[in-house]
Amino acid sequence: MAFFHAHFLVAFQWNPLAFLFYCALSIFNLYALAVIVTRAPRVRIAQLNSSERKFIRGAIIALFTLNWVYLLIANPSL
Repeated sequence: MAFFHAHFLVAFQWNPLAFLFYCALSIFNLYALAVIVTRAPRVRIAQLNSSERKFIRGAIIALFTLNWVYLLIANPSL
């Protein structure tokens, strides 16, 4: 709710991973609108090899773990 009311610092403090997700989603929506309006070619992501997929998978797991630890430390009553 804080993100959509433009209270970005509060939103980040409440849940950093959700804040980053909403920021990324907003940027993607602006990109998609620009592509549709200008009829520009879309950016394509190349095929990833096995080590790149493992790295991305590990980074995602690490992000979720760090966010979970932050939430437990920031609000110990949970």
